Amino acid sequence: MYLGTRDVCGSGAGAGQLPEVHRLGAHHRHPVRVGVVVYGGWEQLLVEAAHDDVLGPGVQWWASIGDRVSAGAVGTGYPGRPVIRTTRWPLFCLTKPVLGLAVGVLAGRNGITPDTLVGDIVPHGPAAEQGWRVADVLSHTAGISEPPLWQVLLSPPQLRPQLVLGAQPHPEFRPGKTSAYSEWAGAAITEGILTALSGQPAGTWVNDELLTPLGVEGLRFAAPGESIDAEGLGCYWLKEAPGEAGKPLLWFATPEFASQLGPAAGGIGSAESLGTLWLCVLHHLRSGRHSAVLGDPALLRNWLAWRRAELPDVVLGRNCAFGLGMTVDLAGHGFGSGPGAAAFAHTGWMGGMDRRATPTVTPRPPRRRSPTARARQGS
Repeated sequence: MYLGTRDVCGSGAGAGQLPEVHRLGAHHRHPVRVGVVVYGGWEQLLVEAAHDDVLGPGVQWWASIGDRVSAGAVGTGYPGRPVIRTTRWPLFCLTKPVLGLAVGVLAGRNGITPDTLVGDIVPHGPAAEQGWRVADVLSHTAGISEPPLWQVLLSPPQLRPQLVLGAQPHPEFRPGKTSAYSEWAGAAITEGILTALSGQPAGTWVNDELLTPLGVEGLRFAAPGESIDAEGLGCYWLKEAPGEAGKPLLWFATPEFASQLGPAAGGIGSAESLGTLWLCVLHHLRSGRHSAVLGDPALLRNWLAWRRAELPDVVLGRNCAFGLGMTVDLAGHGFGSGPGAAAFAHTGWMGGMDRRATPTVTPRPPRRRSPTARARQGS
C-alpha cells in the first residue's frame, strides 16, 4: 500500500509532503495490512482488512498520533471492484464528522458555540420549541431521528426540505438527558446550518472553501440531484437486518442514491482523502498559526474538544458520550468485533485525543538491531 509523495494541506503555512508509505503487518481479529505515513510527527494508518464476521469485507481507516485515534471508516466492496486506499464510497456515518468539522470552521468566524441554539441560525419549529443546540444535531447519538432516511428517499426531492423542517427527536430523547440516533435528519439540519453561516449551498462551500484549498482529493459532496462521478466508486454499505437477510440498505447501494440526498448523506470519499483531511487539521491544531482555510487553531481546537458528559443511550442501552467533528472513542461506542463506521463516527473527541481511544491494531514492532550493534552493546 503506497501513497507516494505529494503536496497536502494546501500551500504556504501548514503545507507539507506525505512520504512513501511503509508496509507493515498487523493483527486485528482477522489479518489486516497497515500502511503507515508519518507526517509532521503524526502517523496516518491506512488499513486494508480481510473479511470480518461482523464488518464484512472492506477497508478500515484511521489517523493517529501513536495510539491516539481520531476517526475511521468501513465500506463493503462492489463485486469485482477491489477495495483499496483510493476507492471511493458514500461516507455513511462519517458524513456528520466531516460536516461537523465544517461547521466548526465557520463557527469561529460567526461567534457560534456548540451551545448556540439551532433556532437562532435556521428556521426550524421543533428546534426552536425544544431548545436544540448546535451540538444536538452534530452526532449520530444526539437524538434527532425523525424523519428516517427511508422516508426521505421515498419522498419527491421537492418535498424533502419540508421533512427536514419537521424533523422530530427520537420519542425517548430529552436534550441533555438522554441520547439517541440522529441519522439523516441531524445531518440535513447541519446542512442548513452550513448554508446559513456560509451564505452558499452547503456542498459548494465544503467542496470549494474547505476541501479544495487543503488539497483533499477524492472527497466531495453533491448538491441534491447532482450526479457524482462513479469512477473509482467501489464500496457501499450492505446490512442484513433480522428478517431481511440479503436486502441491502438501498440508499447506500448506488451513487445515484447518495447523490440525490445532497450533503446530508451524499458525501463520497476515500480512505486516502479522509486521512489527508484529518492530517491537515491535526497539523493546523499543532501549528498555532492562523489559516485562511481553517481559521484560528485555538477556536477550532475548542470546538473539537467539546465533549458532552455520558448520558443513557436509548438505542444502545448504555451510557454514551459524544463530541464534535472528527471524533472517536472506541471504548465508549464501538460495535461488533472491532472498529467500524459506527464506532468511528459516533462519539469521542479529537481536541483532547491525547488521553482517549487506543486502536486495536498491534503496535509497530521495535526496530531490530543488527548483530554488530547487539555485540557492541554487550561488550
